[in-house]
Amino acid sequence: MDKSESTVLDKNGLQLNVEKSRMKPQVRFLGYVIAQNKISPVPEKMKAIMNWKLPTTSTEIRSIINFTSYFRQFYPNISKWTAPLNDLLKNNAGKRIPIQHTPTTKQAFDELKNMLLYVPALYTYQPNKTTCIFTDASDYAIAGLLSQAHHINGKELLVPIAFASYKLTDTQSRYSALGLAENSMI
Repeated sequence: MDKSESTVLDKNGLQLNVEKSRMKPQVRFLGYVIAQNKISPVPEKMKAIMNWKLPTTSTEIRSIINFTSYFRQFYPNISKWTAPLNDLLKNNAGKRIPIQHTPTTKQAFDELKNMLLYVPALYTYQPNKTTCIFTDASDYAIAGLLSQAHHINGKELLVPIAFASYKLTDTQSRYSALGLAENSMI
């Protein structure tokens, strides 16, 4: 372990027993692959998505939405595609009844599935780097991107640190454009 790593641990009140530790270039932890300055979902988990069928019950929809929520920081505007599926659950809370899909919900499921198959790696936040926040709002969802400037192949590029999005409530969806923009910055 080098001095800079030791300093980071000390600054954050953490201790490390070097004799009981192994340093690795990457590690799998809680469904993620964590490598130097990057994090991404375990590829095997994401490949399982290819076998997903259109959900037929509220329980299946809830399972897909919960899976998606676990990885939501990797995807921009994911609420756009989960919103129609969430709407199917409004009158079926806790029930295992068949779902009637519409063309909109079928499209949302297909888009969500395709999006989840292509996972961008997220970079780890570094307090000494220039940080940018981008936000967007629509009539049904709010989204944001936290990014930082990193030197990659001799160029300074903005790389994603995290994505965030959520579906607006019925009341929020009636906000003015200014109200939505303000809400997206919170």
